[in-house]
Amino acid sequence: MKFLVASIGNRLESYVAKRFEHAAWYLIVDSETQAIEAIRHNTPQDRHAALLKAASAEVHAVVAGRFGESSLKLIRTHDMRIAFVHGITAKLAMEKIVTREIELIDVNGMREHRTPLTGMMQRVFPGRKTGRSPIASAGYSSDSQRGHHHLQQYGGRGH
Repeated sequence: MKFLVASIGNRLESYVAKRFEHAAWYLIVDSETQAIEAIRHNTPQDRHAALLKAASAEVHAVVAGRFGESSLKLIRTHDMRIAFVHGITAKLAMEKIVTREIELIDVNGMREHRTPLTGMMQRVFPGRKTGRSPIASAGYSSDSQRGHHHLQQYGGRGH
């Protein structure tokens, strides 16, 4: 099975991004061979290019914490399924999807069950509260161009 994982890093040990559109990397992964193709997210058009590349590579599932409407529209047109996951590594997310511990959702059927996307996220430890981790910070990592711009624009201005 092939996956497109929105990730904060370019390895399988990296965490799944909270939002598809804000991921620093997009990983196209074949779960059987563990082959990875990493696509860096620098511009807003990169997320659509990653989805189109995933569709041409016959990816079955897209994994992220949340999805925007434009991304869902592209996923819907290419008949891919989605998994709402965050707070775990890409490797663990794929393992749980393959063993059916995490459900894949058909985007075409989402219109009937229109619920807030944030309420559908699946966590590894549902009843356990933990302190904020570095991956829980808002927005972008500082090693990307977008993150660097964000730090320049808003750094030290009381935001």
